Amino acid sequence: MTIFTMMNSDLLLDAILANLQPKMLRDSIDLPLLETVERLASSEEEELSYAGFVRLIKRASQALLNTAGNVVHPCEALARGEVWLNLHYGKLHGSGYEMALLDYLENSSRSVELIIQALFLGAQQEMRQAWIDTQFAPLDWHQRITLISTCKMRFANTLPRELLDRPDWCLVDHLPDLIDICLDDILSVLSNR
Repeated sequence: MTIFTMMNSDLLLDAILANLQPKMLRDSIDLPLLETVERLASSEEEELSYAGFVRLIKRASQALLNTAGNVVHPCEALARGEVWLNLHYGKLHGSGYEMALLDYLENSSRSVELIIQALFLGAQQEMRQAWIDTQFAPLDWHQRITLISTCKMRFANTLPRELLDRPDWCLVDHLPDLIDICLDDILSVLSNR
């Protein structure tokens, strides 16, 4: 039996909302990743070659993944680093991986810094999504329905009418989105104080 099965829906909603607060995400994910980025920035430089570039991507991606307690094979770290570069490096100029390689080989003054920053953004996005997913993974269908009902009651004044009018079971697959709307409401109230 997990803690989620023992909580009532109000306590469960409070726990999930607390775990998804920006401060919690920053403290749990962003700050440890930034510490890793600082260590990477101060580490020795790789040779200016394709092999040096690959070693940089493997080393940096593996360090970022290890920050979250993930132990990954260097090949997996390289594959994820390539995906992160394609998502976050040079969005306007085609393939991020290829652009990062060209910048690295040209030894532009900021290329290593920008590569590590792109890898950080990829790791951050992936780890934040994993953190969010862990909030909902242990919940069974009945708990999700109960949680949706609790959200609709607690946030009835701010949720869009089309969500309030839908049966709870229709929102089960959209529970993270519903929680996100509720969290946005809480944060807007806090920022207006």
